[in-house]
Amino acid sequence: MEKSMSGRIIKKATSSRDFWLFLVLLVVFAVFGSINKLYISYNNIKNIMYSISVSGIIMVGIGNLLISGNMDLSAGAVGCLAAILGAFMINAGVPWVLAVIVALLFGAVCGAVNAVLTYTFGIMPFIGTLGISFVWKGIASNISNNTLVYIRSEPFYNFGGAKVFDIPAAFLYVVLLCIIYGLIMKYTKHGRKVYMCGGNRMAARLAGINHKKVGAVMMINCSVLAKQI
Repeated sequence: MEKSMSGRIIKKATSSRDFWLFLVLLVVFAVFGSINKLYISYNNIKNIMYSISVSGIIMVGIGNLLISGNMDLSAGAVGCLAAILGAFMINAGVPWVLAVIVALLFGAVCGAVNAVLTYTFGIMPFIGTLGISFVWKGIASNISNNTLVYIRSEPFYNFGGAKVFDIPAAFLYVVLLCIIYGLIMKYTKHGRKVYMCGGNRMAARLAGINHKKVGAVMMINCSVLAKQI
């Protein structure tokens, strides 16, 4: 009985795509670790964690948006422009917490613009978000004069570079985001609506789900998360 149960568990685990992806990851670590011992050093792992924290946040938003059957090619441009605006506010003396909140609200506005282009004007998300990304890029380039914008706020840097048990807090934030969104998508009514809209929009409409509202919420969510990169 125990052998049969353990066999089923092993079979279920090995049949999962995540298992094989994890196995590939282990092979990559083993190969590059054997080539260069510094690859698996803790300092390098911390650098990887910091890199993941930059792209991981926006991937959470884009991933959930793709599940809803939409896409957003303007997320990078939105994150860039919102970050520049936030930096200008902080350098002007605005408390960094307030500046971050305003930048997040700006991201929400950008997401609402994407939703209007998609659901009000009927423009395909691929075309609409790609086009509006050039607008945000142009504004960012103009207000920054194509130069780097440095933030002169020690508390802001201390918050961004914080560590928990020598683990970058930014990485833990990404992990927490993944857990929260995973629970929302799997166990809430909104999550099931998102899956249904992405899987079969016609069936979702017949089931009484407003796919435009769901899509708009996910677009706004994506742009808000994009601000945090």
